[in-house]
Amino acid sequence: MNKILSLSAALLLTGVAFGQKTVTIQPYGETTVVRPVTIDTRTFTPQINPGRRTRPAISENDSNPPLRVMPPNNLPTGNTDPTLLRGSQPKLVFPGIGYTGYFPPDVDGSVSQNWVVESVNTTVAFFEKKTGKKTFEQDYSQFFKSVGIQGEVISDPKTIYDATTKRWFTMIIEVGFSSKISKQLVAVSDDEDPNGKWSVYRIDSKLTVGSNDYWLDYPGFGFNKDTMVITGNMFGFTSGYAGNLFLVFPKAAILAGSPVTGKLFNDDSAGTTKVCVNNDTTSANVYCLGASSTTSIRVHAVTGGPNNPVIKSTEVTVPTFSTPSQPVPGPSGHNMDRFDSRIYNASYVNGSLLGAHGVNTTATGDRQVVRWYEIRVNTWPTTGVPTLRQSGNIAGGSTEHTHMPAINMNKRGDISVLYSKSSPTLQADLVYSARKAKDPVGVTGKPVAFASSVGLYGGAGENRWGDYFGVVVDPTDERTFWGFGMVGRSDGGWTTYFTNWKLSSAGENATVFPATTAVSWLSQGKITAGNASSLNQNDGNSLTMSSVAVRGLGQVASLEATYQTTLTPTTSAYIGINGLANAPTGSSYFLYLWNYNKNAYDSVQTIPATSAAFKFEIADEATAPYMGKDGKVKALFRVILPNRSGNQSNPFNLKLEQLQLKGEAAPAG
Repeated sequence: MNKILSLSAALLLTGVAFGQKTVTIQPYGETTVVRPVTIDTRTFTPQINPGRRTRPAISENDSNPPLRVMPPNNLPTGNTDPTLLRGSQPKLVFPGIGYTGYFPPDVDGSVSQNWVVESVNTTVAFFEKKTGKKTFEQDYSQFFKSVGIQGEVISDPKTIYDATTKRWFTMIIEVGFSSKISKQLVAVSDDEDPNGKWSVYRIDSKLTVGSNDYWLDYPGFGFNKDTMVITGNMFGFTSGYAGNLFLVFPKAAILAGSPVTGKLFNDDSAGTTKVCVNNDTTSANVYCLGASSTTSIRVHAVTGGPNNPVIKSTEVTVPTFSTPSQPVPGPSGHNMDRFDSRIYNASYVNGSLLGAHGVNTTATGDRQVVRWYEIRVNTWPTTGVPTLRQSGNIAGGSTEHTHMPAINMNKRGDISVLYSKSSPTLQADLVYSARKAKDPVGVTGKPVAFASSVGLYGGAGENRWGDYFGVVVDPTDERTFWGFGMVGRSDGGWTTYFTNWKLSSAGENATVFPATTAVSWLSQGKITAGNASSLNQNDGNSLTMSSVAVRGLGQVASLEATYQTTLTPTTSAYIGINGLANAPTGSSYFLYLWNYNKNAYDSVQTIPATSAAFKFEIADEATAPYMGKDGKVKALFRVILPNRSGNQSNPFNLKLEQLQLKGEAAPAG
């Protein structure tokens, strides 16, 4: 392992703007990782192998070095608005991995188009996304067995789905205290289906400063389109602390299953730096967040590309907080540990960094509350500085503590925070709070609980809880959030759950596109009044058709309308048609959309005729076939009054007040 000759010599002041210093950290060395081992999860027998493990539990480090205490400021924070309903009780709550014998579980997970992968100490499992059916579960010691695990401890797993490459990543640390081993076990799948082949790496992460060796704990893990980063707190095998280690690798080599050389960095004054999950295909940087002082968050940017990276670091001032000073209470003295004010997880979306942690404030005293942040990177680290856009506290009732948060934001700007809520009479609900982009700055909505503890966790005293949860955004619609967390069991153990919820509804931000043509279809009806412009608004200006008899159907009136939009098959995320018509009793409405892949109409929906307004909707991936390359949409609206009991139905006049198209593009990025 390379030795650091002078950490301070690697810190170069590069600029000051508005009181914020940007520091550049240069690499101090390299590490080369040999070609990985290829495994196939389909060869594991049995495929599902749950059970309590016998490996030694890791000696968890309760805290980082104390935060720097700075003079308080008066920056405002938003709070929870219990009247603001943001997301409903999830309909499906799936049981995840059960108790493995480890405390805490360290719950994490992600979702792809068809799959859910969850990880805990020390197990990984695959689930069908639609049903929650488990298809695979193994201990990480077996999953990574082929790379030759030597350390007596594995812990702190992380799991990420990379939507840009449609590949899965999972990792866990390996530590050998007697042999002074510190490794990062990393695996990447060969496609979107986790059931199959994975490339498995074993990466050295021991740090040597002088004659002292340090091991990596509580890792951060993430990447952008071309760079993979692992971070961690460096603790001495016997004693001491050496800040944060950064391991930076070219992502392409990892994806290809090739040998790879990475750069090594150290920030000797940092504590718990979390790598931002980043699915932005245009982002040139990998961002990281960490609590730095009682009034600031440290932001790192791994920049310069995968082959010649450097790290830029700066501080962003945030509302004053303090480190929690008391355990989080549970019933009958079964408390959860207070932990410190480290950032638990982080993400990057559309130029914003999201992070959350547990804090005390002057308003809450010894009661721990969730604090979350949205930080805009602006043009930093090239120029300028990052700025705090908003922050908020999520506090429960007067005796309730909120803690262990995970946060994410979708590309529409909606934010969800998953966390635990507990009190001397409650141990402990798994809860989320959320906000839409248009909500007041810093405000989150009414908490929604989706799983509850059914017993007293651990024993009397202070019990390890967490150490982290996970929240991700579904890549299929950029609207649905998925949360992964834990609750207590009746036997003093724990179990995990995952679920999903939506905030923004499909079409909520849709644009109205006026009809450009309106004609009768195949002579099935005749337009007697009005034109295409009559379809666009409910304004009393209607289009009227007279029906005609069609053999085998009855009386029919069919109208074909075309709409010119600014969308394309790749950008469209929603198509909706708002209608208002009057048709005779006993008739039915039929809507068809032209499928440009088939060059034919597809039936979309059929409903009984009504004089009330009606709506047809198609959202997300299903919209593409109905959007022409030029942005044109063709719709066929048909009303049929069938013949009954051998009698011919009577002709009718269809008055169509509105046939309005609304379309919405998927969020950029």
